[in-house]
Amino acid sequence: PFRLKRGEVWHAYHYLSSHAHLVRLGPWRALAEGNTEGCFQLKYGSLEKPAKYTAINNIEQHLLLETKPLNIQVNNDLKKILAGETVELTGCSPQPAPQQIEHMLKKMLLAWHISPQRRHERKEKYDWLISVIGVPGIHSYLKQQLNPDETSPCTEETDQEESYELSSQASTVSFNQTYETYRWRQVNLCASGSGIEVPADQIKHIRVGDLVLINQDADSVHLWHLAIIKRLMRHPKSNQMELGAQFVPGAVITATLSAMTKPGSAYPTLLVKRSENHNDMLFTPAKIYQQGHQYTLTPDIDQPINMQAGKLLDSTSSYDCFEILPLNS
Repeated sequence: PFRLKRGEVWHAYHYLSSHAHLVRLGPWRALAEGNTEGCFQLKYGSLEKPAKYTAINNIEQHLLLETKPLNIQVNNDLKKILAGETVELTGCSPQPAPQQIEHMLKKMLLAWHISPQRRHERKEKYDWLISVIGVPGIHSYLKQQLNPDETSPCTEETDQEESYELSSQASTVSFNQTYETYRWRQVNLCASGSGIEVPADQIKHIRVGDLVLINQDADSVHLWHLAIIKRLMRHPKSNQMELGAQFVPGAVITATLSAMTKPGSAYPTLLVKRSENHNDMLFTPAKIYQQGHQYTLTPDIDQPINMQAGKLLDSTSSYDCFEILPLNS
């Protein structure tokens, strides 16, 4: 599947290994029209991706891969997950959360039937970007940008990471957070995302599924986007890595999240104000989310709000993203 989150490749590996008996690989043969669902052809001695079944002449050079029974198994397991039943992955310890298995199975079904396509055409647009990675770093960077008197940041820009120390007194909770900024080169842009070149020596800091803030102007706080890294690949013509970042729509407000059951607990949080038809959502550090748990959310520009955690929208090793619900709704 495309765009697997960190760790999901092993979940997919264990799942497919445990159901390998449902797949048949043999000599290519002609199939009746309408009976080719889940069938692929592989060329002998080639590393090319298996192609969907089609009539061919040089049958002696191809194998036939039949996966329909496995496709049915994935469908059935997905129905179990959606019905609240348990699906275990053989060989995985510890077992992934149900939401992770659901995400993986959906990605498998999409990969079987639908090739990924862009909703918006990307056009060449070159620019230098300032970027920050991760919820804590983005939280601290935005607070420093909006309250420059609270700290003395380094003003020099380089292609290497820069470290800042920030002690924020804007809310009732103080975060002492070190964050790093990076200088990346944008190569293309569309309404939903951006293609960005990154120096190879910075790749150790970046993972698919990371939340990033990218700023098109170091002197302005109005030209930045919150985004999620969806792909990461080596550029074929240079010693660069290219990443694909998908923008997160909505206005972003820095906030603090405190669990009502844990007095004194506090987590740096990004509140995303969405359209009227959608509940607002939060980005927190990973492994904070617990469905239905009650929290006090304190936006830096507003009064505290008592709330409970709603639907989990996304979860990676970098963050949890979930909806806000009114308390006791």
